[in-house]
Amino acid sequence: MKEEERPEHRRMNEGQLMEKLYQETSSLLQQAHFGMGRLERAKDEREAHEISQYITEQLRLIDQNCDQLVILVNKEAPSRRHLVRIKVDQLKSDSQSVHYAISAMYSRLTAKWRAASEREELLHQRFRPNESTTLSLEDHELQMNDRLNSSNRQLGLSNTTLQMIDRRVREDWLIFVVGCIVTLIFMYAFYRFWKG
Repeated sequence: MKEEERPEHRRMNEGQLMEKLYQETSSLLQQAHFGMGRLERAKDEREAHEISQYITEQLRLIDQNCDQLVILVNKEAPSRRHLVRIKVDQLKSDSQSVHYAISAMYSRLTAKWRAASEREELLHQRFRPNESTTLSLEDHELQMNDRLNSSNRQLGLSNTTLQMIDRRVREDWLIFVVGCIVTLIFMYAFYRFWKG
């Protein structure tokens, strides 16, 4: 009869161990959530790094406990196994969500502090003109002329064709100016005739 009591006694101990481990893991998870709040209120990167390491250590313990809980669930009686497995899976999913939230929060805070330090650096930096920086418009104009000539060569336009185009532009400009003058004279004459 003592031999029959041993497996039940062992199951009882495993059940108590599993319940204790579950409570401990749940408590660690609550502490991790509390640590996330502290991380969000961290003042600088050093403090955030310390809090993040503390939370990461807690999450490592939670993962170890979850692995042990999975082993203990498999030893549980079939009638309770499904219910206990759901609880353990819930702990594991909560742990994963805290993992993701911590990494996202830490990277967001790091980016915020980096931007703030860069802003402070820019605000305290004195700007003075660089003597080595010079702007030469002649060089720019020469480069533009070279680029235009190279594009003309690529288009297959010869010098004769380009000279004809330049002459046509000058003639068109002359026609435009003469047309404007004639129009102004006509308008003046019409005005004088109308007021007459």
